[in-house]
Amino acid sequence: MGEIVAALALSHAPGLTGWLDRATPEVQRNLTEGYESLGRMLRAQKPDVIIGIANDHLLNFPPENVPDFCVGTGARWSGPAEWFRDWLNVQPYTLPGHPAVAKALVREGGRAGINFAFSTQLLFDDNWSVPLKFLTPDYDVPLVPIHMNCIMPPLPGPARCVEVGRVIADIVRRHRPAGERVAIMARSTRRSTAGSSTSSRKARPSACCARSRSTRWSRPATAAPRSCSPGWSRWARSATGRRARCATSLPPNCAAAWAR
Repeated sequence: MGEIVAALALSHAPGLTGWLDRATPEVQRNLTEGYESLGRMLRAQKPDVIIGIANDHLLNFPPENVPDFCVGTGARWSGPAEWFRDWLNVQPYTLPGHPAVAKALVREGGRAGINFAFSTQLLFDDNWSVPLKFLTPDYDVPLVPIHMNCIMPPLPGPARCVEVGRVIADIVRRHRPAGERVAIMARSTRRSTAGSSTSSRKARPSACCARSRSTRWSRPATAAPRSCSPGWSRWARSATGRRARCATSLPPNCAAAWAR
């Protein structure tokens, strides 16, 4: 049976790579040292594959059809998606997938009552580009990405998420080959205030607003990702019109069009 050798939960706040230099030296040091420590711990366990769970910012699915969980079954991944490259300040990268593990999750998950959606093509934004830069800078550990709906109601609730996590662990332990070393990496929607006047040792949620301190938010609407273009106007009309409305109220990949 497979073995879970590491479990990590961390933020993918875009400011960690995009504008960390705007933070105080102390905040920069705390964040960088923390992520580097996690990276060393992960690599020391020599995982054969990372199963990652991250939120999908409406980058891959239209607003009216977002699955609770979508397993990436591709053999290779690349990122960041073109629209996000200058904003995240992450150079283009590729890394291997692990179709065998991904298909086992889909197959055995269905038998356990978890009907995962699946796709061989998923676009990556900060959800994977930020943590991978710190944790696996050589991009040499295969990744099975699981994209989770965190924006469009109805959202999977805490009990459902716990259930999905238990099923994933059970599949690793009961349906994967003996000696296979698996790391679990959970991604968070929590945002960092790095670079702002409110920066502190403890990151604060919902601090990344639509009119970001990074001018990269101001790209024209025509540059918005493909899944954003049919839906962003509906979000804009439903907004209050206040420029400081936080990005948690608006799909982050649509914020550029709304914040002009």
